[in-house]
Amino acid sequence: MKKFLNNKEKSLVVLSILVLVALIGTSFAYYRARVTKIRETETKIKTNELDLIYTGVGEIDYSSMIPGDSFVKTFTVENISHRSVSFNIYMQEILNELNEDLVYKIEETDSSGNVLTEIKAETALPTTNEGKSYLVQDIEIAKETTKYYKMTIEYKYTDTPQNDYQGKRFKAKVGIDSNAVDNLSATIDAEDVEYTNSYTDCQDAACAVDELYSEIAGA
Repeated sequence: MKKFLNNKEKSLVVLSILVLVALIGTSFAYYRARVTKIRETETKIKTNELDLIYTGVGEIDYSSMIPGDSFVKTFTVENISHRSVSFNIYMQEILNELNEDLVYKIEETDSSGNVLTEIKAETALPTTNEGKSYLVQDIEIAKETTKYYKMTIEYKYTDTPQNDYQGKRFKAKVGIDSNAVDNLSATIDAEDVEYTNSYTDCQDAACAVDELYSEIAGA
């Protein structure tokens, strides 16, 4: 009888260990899945945080320009994210039937249009229609900031004959992009992710796993 009880007690101990191991395994699997899900969500949130809102000139289309004509286009770039980021201003889908006398410059202004600084000195407008032609690159904008810009396009008057360009046309689309978004996924690692689960308030993965095991083992 005593031997039977000892065997029964041993069986219960083994069963308890198996249950504990299974519980730890299941809970840890749940925790790992939870961390993975949080990482996915965090990546999406961090990507969405890099929001630049471009407002203003989209398409430029000038025909029958004559020497001395000039046009001003304004636009704003707003960074609604919680981090500073750099961006680029480009043109694409360009049709340029004029020569290098058609020039542009870009200035940063305040909200009232007063010029603060010139970010692109007077330069001939691009002529290629393949891909994007970058006008200005790597412009820094602080978090939660709006910047105002003025693009001046001028058909310069020169002393040389310009009759051959009468009735010619320039058109293009203006936009912005940012390399930060492309590189973002590479910047997210374990230290950037907030680890949370129902067992612990730990913010570090290793710490959280240790607390998880301790809590289950002590339950």
